[in-house]
Amino acid sequence: MRVLLVSPVPTHPPYAGNRARILAIVETLNRMGHHLHYVWLRDSTCRANVSDLACMSAFWGSRCTVVPFTLGADAHRDRADMLNCSFHPDLWYDSSIDQTLSKILSQIRPEVMWIEYAYLSKAFELAPPEVVRVLDTIDRFAGRSERLLQSGVESMHLVPSFVGDSDELFALQRADCVVAIQENEAEVFSKLLDREVWTLGHRTTLNTLEQKEPARSTIAFLASESYVGAANFSYFQHSILPLLCTAMSELQVIVGGGVSKLLNNIPPEVKVMGAMESEADLFKDALLAINTDFCATGISIKNLTALGHAMPLVTTPNGARGIENGAGSAFLLADSDEDFVNKTIEILSSPERRSQLGAAAHRYIEKYNERQEKTMQSILQTTEKYLTDSASLR
Repeated sequence: MRVLLVSPVPTHPPYAGNRARILAIVETLNRMGHHLHYVWLRDSTCRANVSDLACMSAFWGSRCTVVPFTLGADAHRDRADMLNCSFHPDLWYDSSIDQTLSKILSQIRPEVMWIEYAYLSKAFELAPPEVVRVLDTIDRFAGRSERLLQSGVESMHLVPSFVGDSDELFALQRADCVVAIQENEAEVFSKLLDREVWTLGHRTTLNTLEQKEPARSTIAFLASESYVGAANFSYFQHSILPLLCTAMSELQVIVGGGVSKLLNNIPPEVKVMGAMESEADLFKDALLAINTDFCATGISIKNLTALGHAMPLVTTPNGARGIENGAGSAFLLADSDEDFVNKTIEILSSPERRSQLGAAAHRYIEKYNERQEKTMQSILQTTEKYLTDSASLR
């Protein structure tokens, strides 16, 4: 099938969870023999990242079109007035892209239009009726800003958020196939739509690490450059790290990923690695990975990444969203700061426990990946049925 994939997030370089998730979808579609054209709606309010543009060009060649996009342009409001607020989905859209998208649609003539994020669903209106519309939600946007504010997290950047479920439904109804990233969100969307919604997580690469035994008890913290990642590390730094340092001597925390750019007042126990070519560069020197997530939404790609590297993992109930069935076997779940400290010490103190959890993590991701593959096949079978039905009506 010819697939036009529209996304505000580039696939390359895949150093953030949202990029890695979309790249995994692209790789699956490519492996299945489908023909893709990628439209990257690049944030026009930021300077073009030369590295991103070069990496995208190297991977996609002529099969990618970069289109400037201004989030919230159609609201015709001062951007400062839109911070941490909720609006109708179409107010987050930018109609200036329509002419270019229409041209691409006429040139590519896709059978499937696949859109990332519900706030871009208005773009479906540009496609001819015979094109099958797939909306990969990745997140639930109804009341998103309010939930973050209630957690004490305020963004200095625009973050799409819808007023309520009726807004979410408005966006979802434009799609023939709606895809959620985790079961809880799929259930919500399915009830709103009164039809099937697919759950497609993140197909995670399995890696075998040549792990060193660090001189100090070393913990890995991975997060992308986002205010949510920074808030989660700040919580760890001020609420959990002091307890760990009291309980253990010679403790070290290594921080990897873009979140490193957002950290300040770093204590001596913390070593900042910054951006890495591979997460293996972070995990190979650590005994376990942690995720003190208390406010993020969607699914925690960093947890899946750690498990895919067979890393012992301690996380929170919010961090485990979407992979709850692995708690207690593939990873440990901590429901309080003290519990987090105790479970971290349990792993750091026992090579046998680390080995057991690492092996269980590897098995969990193997089965998890199998489910994602089956889900993608089901989605594509449904799109093919839509195409067949549409052809029979013409």
